[in-house]
Amino acid sequence: MTITSDPLKMLQWILADHPGEVAAELCMAVQKVIDGAEPSLDAALGLKPAAGQRSWRTAAAIVERNRLIHETKATFFPENSIRETAEAIASGLERFRSSADWQGCRTRKTCPFPQGLKANFWLILKAFDRNLSAATVRSVLANELDLFVSQTMPDDFLNAETTSRRAV
Repeated sequence: MTITSDPLKMLQWILADHPGEVAAELCMAVQKVIDGAEPSLDAALGLKPAAGQRSWRTAAAIVERNRLIHETKATFFPENSIRETAEAIASGLERFRSSADWQGCRTRKTCPFPQGLKANFWLILKAFDRNLSAATVRSVLANELDLFVSQTMPDDFLNAETTSRRAV
């Protein structure tokens, strides 16, 4: 059997040699691209996000970032409330992200800090390099317990109510 130089045909030939459902699904996706039914292998495999959706890479990075936030709370703030922890993590991440420590080592493959809060901040930012508000961190921490988190927390509500009275 002669293999053409077309990489998709070559991939299809390789997959045909492997038994199982996964190989068969991959082979069908390759065939859809070859037939023109799908524009790319990403689209055929469902890896290309629809308009307004996150890519699988971004979604995976956010999941990892959230896992590291939970780990940071458990390790460094086990006795603190979610609110206190969220504020500490958000402000700490913001300070670390703007520091020379992060600027100098953010392209490294491995964490330059052996342990500690700075190491956790490095890992969180390496997973997903964005500033986080305390409200976002609160939401991440509360979702571990499958709690519904609104934008207004109970003590925020009291502060908003007080502010509303002053404004009136």
